[in-house]
Amino acid sequence: MNDWGMSVLSQYPVTVRTTRKVRGALLCDTKEGLYLLSEYRGKQARLEAEAALLLYLAENGMVHTDQIIKNEKEELLSKNEEGTGYVLK
Repeated sequence: MNDWGMSVLSQYPVTVRTTRKVRGALLCDTKEGLYLLSEYRGKQARLEAEAALLLYLAENGMVHTDQIIKNEKEELLSKNEEGTGYVLK
């Protein structure tokens, strides 16, 4: 696993088994299931709106929608040492 992946994934309450690089992201096989860690360059307000919409869809019957996972600090966005933002879906 690469360094940026480890530093960011350590901020989440998941147990990582393996990771694979995919287009612009890191596919993570965890004890809890498959997740995708990707860089996020948008605004915080847009990320919060997207998370709220995805949660609404999931709660209202759209079971196959992405969910943005909060990190251990209950934040949607996690940053690496360089300050680059990442989200886990």
